[in-house]
Amino acid sequence: MEIQNDFSRRDANSESSPRLFSHGRDSFLTKDEERTIESWILNAPDPPPCFQDIKEHFEDMFKSSHTNPDSTFVKIFVNFVLNVRLQNGPVDPGNPFKFPGYGLPLTRHTSVFGPHTPYLHGVYGGWNAPTLMNREVCMLKFVEDTTNEPEWWLKVREPDNVLQWKRQALEMPWAEYRPHADFTEAMADACLAELAKKANLFEETGMVPVMDYAAYVIKSDTLLTQTLKDELKAAVKPLESLQRAQKDWQPDTDGKVLNVVDPSLYPLVYGTSKILPDQHVPLDGCIGYCGMGEVIPQPPKPILDHHIARVLPLRMKAFGIRSQWLPCNIDLTGGKPRIVSYINNLHPVRDAPLYSIIERLIEKSLLAWDIVHRSTDKVFEVSRLQRIKAIKYRCSVPETCGYTCEPNNRPDRIYEESEDFTEESERLDREWWKATHELLLPEPILDEDRFVKLQINHVHNKDFFKRDIQAPSPRNPRAMMAMEVSQIQVIVKMANIHLTPEKPIYEGSPWQIEGQAIERICATALFYYDCDNIADTPISFRTQGDQEDLAHKSHYIVGDWLSIERVFAMKIRETRLQEIGSVLTREGRAIFYPNVYQNRLGPFELVDKTRPGHCKMLALFLVDPANPIISTANIPPQRQDWWSEMFEDLSLVRTLPPELWHQINENVDFPISKETAKKNREEMTSERSAMNK
Repeated sequence: MEIQNDFSRRDANSESSPRLFSHGRDSFLTKDEERTIESWILNAPDPPPCFQDIKEHFEDMFKSSHTNPDSTFVKIFVNFVLNVRLQNGPVDPGNPFKFPGYGLPLTRHTSVFGPHTPYLHGVYGGWNAPTLMNREVCMLKFVEDTTNEPEWWLKVREPDNVLQWKRQALEMPWAEYRPHADFTEAMADACLAELAKKANLFEETGMVPVMDYAAYVIKSDTLLTQTLKDELKAAVKPLESLQRAQKDWQPDTDGKVLNVVDPSLYPLVYGTSKILPDQHVPLDGCIGYCGMGEVIPQPPKPILDHHIARVLPLRMKAFGIRSQWLPCNIDLTGGKPRIVSYINNLHPVRDAPLYSIIERLIEKSLLAWDIVHRSTDKVFEVSRLQRIKAIKYRCSVPETCGYTCEPNNRPDRIYEESEDFTEESERLDREWWKATHELLLPEPILDEDRFVKLQINHVHNKDFFKRDIQAPSPRNPRAMMAMEVSQIQVIVKMANIHLTPEKPIYEGSPWQIEGQAIERICATALFYYDCDNIADTPISFRTQGDQEDLAHKSHYIVGDWLSIERVFAMKIRETRLQEIGSVLTREGRAIFYPNVYQNRLGPFELVDKTRPGHCKMLALFLVDPANPIISTANIPPQRQDWWSEMFEDLSLVRTLPPELWHQINENVDFPISKETAKKNREEMTSERSAMNK
């Protein structure tokens, strides 16, 4: 007997869904009246108007149109526009020196009330992915593992190799990979067809999309050439020596992670940092701007209503209001990307060779970043299996179940002692249910256009980050707008992991999102440029699922949590986060991923336990191109050591006794000393670590 539990529900986007606003005979405002009210609210100076201000300002209009300002429809409309205003601030497109946290609310364009790129920070409208099935996760792993093999793009066209891969996939103990996993011939055939198409893409671009379903991870072993690796190793060596001498080891890593370029050191600190209110800090001569500007005030606490401040299962805090990482500005109008403001904590003169190399790495990142940036668009969403609206079973005991199949139909259940019910009885229920009710799982459809959405013509070599982004209005909450980009912002981070025979194991990083909502990071480029005596290690990804609202659907499956978890790759009773899979890291590999995926590196250990080893990484965090933030073009360098070095070269300073110069240097409160910077970093790290707990 075949039975099913219905998962179907009305789509929120369907024609039968209620509209937010109506302009029929029930409406109390005309379109022209709505436009007038909307324009006044959005353009009014701070502080923003309240509902009473609006009623008084438009009193004559309400009277002439016989409109009741306290009517439900008017209140809904006005509240929507006020939410837009409270989160986005007043309209002032002509002022280039207003940013979130400086003249604009921190929440500007971070929710459905403004153009933005999705990122996973717990703000309303941020991110919600379709829930993956266990079979889909297994297919993602098969594709990832196969594309790590030497010359896989050639072997996928050789029938003998294809048969061998298929046989290995079917023989793999999938249940050891994750609970309830399996792999069928149809799944293998679909994966091999997918690999054949991705081989064409790789040969044209050198890039391979993996972990691709609602967003994409891109990996490449061709972008980071041997010449570029050698140049990078040589350029970073003096900086590594300096950081080792200063013992700038990352806290809580037992002296294993060395900070080389740390964006948490000398960040923007509200109430301390100085900002230029009406000019930019140029790259050339930027240290001469040290100490210039006005202290940037503490911004008000973000205004988030209970709908917008939704908390993720990890209890993330979307906004930190004490500090912000500082990106550098990158000009894209020329033939190549050009850094036009200093990289925080990277000396513009002493480390000039690194600036040149980072420019080249940014150039190599643009194609992959552009794909990752657009991969959250619905058009790129990959569905390898049929989306199911019901969990179907094949019942082998219809005489026991009768009209309704449930786990608690198990015979002899009513005779068990009540004190055993909670644990032992439920365990027996699950075992009986699994043995007597075979799940009818969906198979993939062998349609290449269904499971490979990224085509060669989607890879741009110009007009990067040009896409339609959310730009809703009160009359059209789902509106989109086109966006063109001439400048991007990038945050640079460099770190080394050092292992020794005494400390041979790196336990791995915690699960994390890059930055906070205040930084608006939408994508990451991660370059592994120097690895020695370190085992290849995975970087794992997970994201927030449940777009299909499985918690609601489970209401119709009384006591049958087991079947949901046998189908879907989520511990439905514990979290809304689902682990997608992992991508192998190794020297020479570049990995690009979206900030709608949480990531976790490691663990890994030494290959040869008798000698030391290391893993060196350079990360480039791309700020949402639609939403620039305060950058090093606005905040002059804050490092006291840079300022001291510059002044020591002045002829006047050379005439001062060393003890007097030391006293002057010790008693200035700005620029910021190394000790103060480290204290600020501890506070910043504490604030951010709370986000990922």
